[in-house]
Amino acid sequence: MGKLEEFRQNTLADIRSEAEENTQYVSMQYLETITANLSNYNKCPVAVPCFYERTGRRNRKLLIHGYNFDEFDNTMSLFVCDFSGDAEMTTITKTAFKDYINHAVAFIEDSISGDVEESTDSSDDGYSLAQDIRKNRDSIERYFIYVISDRKRSDQFNTFEEKTVDGKKLVCRILDIEYYYDALMELSEPDSIHIDVKGISGIDGLPCMDASIGDLDFQSYLSVVPGIFLASIYKEYGSKLLDSNVRSYLGLTGDTNKGIRKTIQEHPELFFAYNNGITTTATAIKRDERGNILEFENLQIVNGGQTTVSIYNEWKKNNSAVDALYVPMKLTVASPEEAKKIVPNISKYANTQNAVKKSDLDSNTEFQMKMQFFSRNTRLPQSNESMGSRKWYYERTRNQFNTDPASVNDAYNFKRQYDKKRKVDKLDFAKYRYMIEMRPYVVAKGKEDCYNKFFKPDVAKQWEENKDFFNVNYYKETIAMIILYKAVYAEIPKREWFNGRSSIKAPLTFYPISKVLYELSERGMRLDLMRIWENQVVDDTVLRQILNTARVFVEYIDHIQIDEGKLATQWVKREECWEDVKKLTVEFDPEMVNYSVTDKQYATSYNKAEIIEKEVQNSAVKNAIVIKTPAYWKQLKSWFEKNLRTLNAAETTIITRAINKNALSDRQVQKLQDLIDEAKANGFIDV
Repeated sequence: MGKLEEFRQNTLADIRSEAEENTQYVSMQYLETITANLSNYNKCPVAVPCFYERTGRRNRKLLIHGYNFDEFDNTMSLFVCDFSGDAEMTTITKTAFKDYINHAVAFIEDSISGDVEESTDSSDDGYSLAQDIRKNRDSIERYFIYVISDRKRSDQFNTFEEKTVDGKKLVCRILDIEYYYDALMELSEPDSIHIDVKGISGIDGLPCMDASIGDLDFQSYLSVVPGIFLASIYKEYGSKLLDSNVRSYLGLTGDTNKGIRKTIQEHPELFFAYNNGITTTATAIKRDERGNILEFENLQIVNGGQTTVSIYNEWKKNNSAVDALYVPMKLTVASPEEAKKIVPNISKYANTQNAVKKSDLDSNTEFQMKMQFFSRNTRLPQSNESMGSRKWYYERTRNQFNTDPASVNDAYNFKRQYDKKRKVDKLDFAKYRYMIEMRPYVVAKGKEDCYNKFFKPDVAKQWEENKDFFNVNYYKETIAMIILYKAVYAEIPKREWFNGRSSIKAPLTFYPISKVLYELSERGMRLDLMRIWENQVVDDTVLRQILNTARVFVEYIDHIQIDEGKLATQWVKREECWEDVKKLTVEFDPEMVNYSVTDKQYATSYNKAEIIEKEVQNSAVKNAIVIKTPAYWKQLKSWFEKNLRTLNAAETTIITRAINKNALSDRQVQKLQDLIDEAKANGFIDV
């Protein structure tokens, strides 16, 4: 059996297990899981389930299994799941793929005409999606259709035709099992984006100067690109042009963006002088005899997202607004193999030159390491040894669970300690924290948005103020929230009032959880998450209260969709939705008091955990200081005097005590650590 076949069998086994746990159809679980995982690699958005299969106008088949609307660039993505579930791997032909695309296109067209709404019950997920497409057809910039398959595409299946629907660009993709395997193994090449400069913008070519230095495996170029070129390519491809790292730094309402807009509107001829330009990469370019760029393969904007989006937005309002506007461009051209090595660093370093604090990056890395430490060193309560998995696994990097040296070198013992059902990645971790913080409208925006908002501004700020807050209790209560979420998520479909509402299954879980936490907070209480951690299960009373709340939430969502004509999956992303939900009347079980703690009890418990954490950290720092040799301290002292500054009297006394191996107080140990940190920040290599 080949690696791909083995990978497919293991994937299907995991999917079936997830489907059983979540009371979900296997095909829909496949769609959810595969798109969620591929979204981590920026290959496609996460599919919101929306099962719709009908015969439409002119006897055409209409078929949709999921969708995702990206408000960032107004892209409507539709999904069709081709799930065979066969024991042996079979192939999907190009003819079958075209049929799926035609069924999805028919759904779009019948949605725009209003036929889907006329022939579908208003409680059906397809009705709401069709209504949203019809109402927002003018604002939708482009359509993507993804066919997600557990089969392998046939060998002859290697081209995609350009299409349009409703006058908008339509991009069609097949994400088969081999594509999924390559993505997870990081073997896949970038999604193909071919740009013909003249064809897309009417410009004959982009002037270009070779800026390569030395004998490298990539080429560097400098260019000046017209605003119309950037506006045109963004109109065509949207955020597919933006490296995922760019979107995590993009803030389209900040002062930087306001300044860009003001320059475009008032002084477009000065844009080149005022703007830092954009940094781009490509896997290949074509130039004419004069050196002008005629074509790009897989162009990516790794820095300059605000510039590009702002130019596009102004051009969309007034096509002549960017006629006199030119932008500096730095371009790196590397093969797909070389790009995997250098593009992440180009993206990282280009973006960290913006107004992003170093602490936003470094403290979060330390945060990630800390959560990983807790994961590897915090066993489940002993009463649960019989469960067969003694720890939860925090996945700090992509695919870490599968490539962990412990799993590779000692698979048996690794599996005894960890289980895929008890794995959480850093993106999901942020989502669960926002449930605890009662911000479900942020959770609804997706894992990537949660991650960017949570770890960059929120955690970084709190980390600087009090890193001891992020102690083992913090880790345990987050794991407890995961247990709670999974328990509710699995129970929701069993309720009669769920009635196949797959597209809002996730909001039907996290909104009621946040609502119950809110109701407790109004009573000066908090849900006892540490009790859930200790038991690794959720008490029936708590589960019943959340499910009763979910039933009330369903009634609210039905009102929003049917009476107000809003698409539920978009409405739940708005803070106004949460404000409405907080006001909903829900019968509250008095027994919930027995599964809660008072704010005072919670604060006392957390303060103790912070004190313990501080003691642990102080001990770790002290041990790290004590083991350093006198030669090290002499080297540090000499380095300060030669490279940075003269040590003051107090600092000299402390470092002399360290050289002489004299006893040190906790305060002196911390001062030595501060000196090390200061030196390292200025180029000292700590060995």
